[in-house]
Amino acid sequence: MEQPLLEVQNLKTYFPVNRGFLHAVDDISFSIPRGRTLGVVGESGCGKSTLGRTILGLTPAVSGEIRLDGVPVLGKERQRQPDLQRKIQMIFQDPYGSLNPRMSVGEIIADPILVQQGRTGSSDLERQVLELMEKVGLSERLFGAYPHELDGGRRQRVGIARALALHPDLIVCDEPVSSLDVSIQAQILNLLMELQEKEGFTYLFITHDLSVVRHISHEIVVMYLGQCVEQGETEEIFSHPSHPYTRALLDAIPRPTTKGPKRRPVLQGEVVSPIDPKPGCRFAGRCSFSSPECEREDVLLREAAEGHWVRCRKLSGENL
Repeated sequence: MEQPLLEVQNLKTYFPVNRGFLHAVDDISFSIPRGRTLGVVGESGCGKSTLGRTILGLTPAVSGEIRLDGVPVLGKERQRQPDLQRKIQMIFQDPYGSLNPRMSVGEIIADPILVQQGRTGSSDLERQVLELMEKVGLSERLFGAYPHELDGGRRQRVGIARALALHPDLIVCDEPVSSLDVSIQAQILNLLMELQEKEGFTYLFITHDLSVVRHISHEIVVMYLGQCVEQGETEEIFSHPSHPYTRALLDAIPRPTTKGPKRRPVLQGEVVSPIDPKPGCRFAGRCSFSSPECEREDVLLREAAEGHWVRCRKLSGENL
């Protein structure tokens, strides 16, 4: 069996606060095969962006293990690999805030090449930049343009070209289409999928939108307050959602209909604090199927079906 490109085992990322530690990422494990996409989905504050930043090395982890192509890349191990920064790149959520307004499109795309390889401005560098622009669908005439002269879709294409500049193995996509119009979202998603098919890129795709994650991802991790509550193949998750939180996210997806508005179930109850959370299911306070045992004892991920993992005492659809 082929070794996964990225392996994450029991990863924990906590932040010290006045009353203890905020458990942003709490015991997360998954793997991504080369050339595949793992979607990480959940509400704002669930820890999905912190997960991506920890993998990138921007946020330190408390414990756990991260392996890229079988090599540990967490903590001191990361410092021993000078080439690691090239292997993992990021596409940011805000296509304007992530671009230097004082640099032209050509300069922005060329910058990581100059930093990593120490090249001077040459015709070879310009050729590389123009090739990257063509690859992401940017006209050559925009080489000297500045970010404020571009619309949101073109700005995000610049961000994608910058991420591709060093030919990375893994690209972390942190909600790359959430600030774009729906029609532009589809164009960017299709571009990412085309690049994956042609170049074999591997994506960790972070989003709050399940309809987006279904379009691009091969597997899905559903996060709630720092924990993975459900994990599996994309179509399995959509066909047989087993955790009440996953079902609530699916119910929130707008569906076109000619029969008038449909009343959707609304989650009730209080969200528990992620600061030193007590034992028990963190979703129990909002779950209409919870029992006293759910609030007293920690719930572990269990395999509801082959390759389909759920953090819930009631695994079957009959029980829900």
